[in-house]
This record gives sequence, structure tokens and C-alpha cells, in this order.
Amino acid sequence: MTRRAGFTLVEVLVALAIFAMIASAGVGLLSFAIDNRLAVRDASERTAAFQRTRALMRADLGQAAPGGCAALTGRPRRRSSWAVRPCSPSPAAAGSIPARRSEPPCSGWTTG
Repeated sequence: MTRRAGFTLVEVLVALAIFAMIASAGVGLLSFAIDNRLAVRDASERTAAFQRTRALMRADLGQAAPGGCAALTGRPRRRSSWAVRPCSPSPAAAGSIPARRSEPPCSGWTTG
């Protein structure tokens, strides 16, 4: 009797069992990755909401406090090229020179 080339039933079943174990491990790994991605997204959204709230509160308190945020935190302000002009009557308001639309008569930001 001649032997035919091919796989026996036992070899096929062993290969199928090994493939099933690898596939089930892959499904478990993908499930864990999806759960982890959702948890990271939720944490990221909460952090973003917190940062937006903090920025809004900082801006509001910076406008409300006389010294800005430096008066609230006790830390000195960072050096900046922007300076706040003091509120004083402008020459245009006194009538000595005509008013220009590009320059407000009181306060505002100027570069310096």
C-alpha cells in the first residue's frame, strides 16, 4: 500500500486548536485595547473641560482683580511687550487736537 501525501486528522485538529487559541488571545487583546481607548478619551475630555473652565476663570478673575492674576496668586506677572495705558483724558477729549478713530481715549493695550 502506498502512502498518500497530506495531513492526518490529528494534525489538522492540533493546528485548528492552536489557531483557535491565538484567535481568542487576539480578540481579548483587541477588546482590552478598545476599553482602554474609551477610558483615555473620557479622561481626555474631562481634562479638556477642566482646562477650559480654568482658563475662563483665570481670565474673569484677571479682569476683576486690581492687580490681575498676580494679585490672586502672589506670583509676579511674566514680562510682556504689551503695556496697559493709564486712563486719563486724552488731548482729543480736551478739544486741542481732533480725535482719531484708531486710538481710544481711555485705557487699552499698546505695544511698547
